Formats: sequence, structure tokens, C-alpha cells
Amino acid sequence: DFGVIGNITDEEMLGCGIAFVFNWSGNSRSAFQFAGVLNRSDRDFKGMQTALVVNDVERDFVGLQIALANLTDGLSGMQFGGFNKVRAGRGFQLGVVNVAEQFTGVQIGILNLNLDSPVPLAPIFNCYF
Repeated sequence: DFGVIGNITDEEMLGCGIAFVFNWSGNSRSAFQFAGVLNRSDRDFKGMQTALVVNDVERDFVGLQIALANLTDGLSGMQFGGFNKVRAGRGFQLGVVNVAEQFTGVQIGILNLNLDSPVPLAPIFNCYF
């Protein structure tokens, strides 16, 4: 899908979505989303999301997210951005602020919060396996 303003896929998406403003998908088996403002998935997403402002996955995300803010319920992969937030997962977060409730992996940023870790709040570097 290529959209001047945006792309909306109600069901499963397999492929690539590129838009100047937003991409919105119901579910993704394997996809790449690139948007100027927002990439959003209402369910699971596997692949890569790149946006200038926000990547948001309602359920589980597998892959790489790059944006000012990256948000997902479950993560298996990497997040690069100003603000990265995951409820539960494993992988790597690189950002200014990294937040996780249950996270196994590495966080690098000015402020790193992992509520599951023995050291839940750490500046610069937080690692829990």
C-alpha cells in the first residue's frame, strides 16, 4: 500500500505500507510500515515499523520499531526512540526513556525502568536476564 495521507487495512496485512501521515492495520503476519506520523496495529505485528512520531502495537510485536515513541504490549525484538514502552517482553531498548513492566534484556537510555528487575530504575544502562 502506498498512500499520500494514509493506509488502512482492516484484517491481516502481508507486505509493505508507506504513507506520508499514517498506516493502520488490523493484524500483521509479516510487514513493513513507514509513516511520517503514526504506525498502528490493533492486534499483533511482525516486521518493522518506522515513523517520525509514534509506533503503536496493541498486542504482541516481533521485530524492530523506530520512532520518537514506541509502544507495545508484548515485545520480542528492538525499540529505538525517545520513549520506548513495553508491558512484557524480551529484547533491546535504546532511547531517552525506556519503560517496561516485565522485561528480559538490555535497556540503554537516560532513564531505564524495568519493574521486573532487581534494580528497577537505572540511569544509562539496565540489564536483566
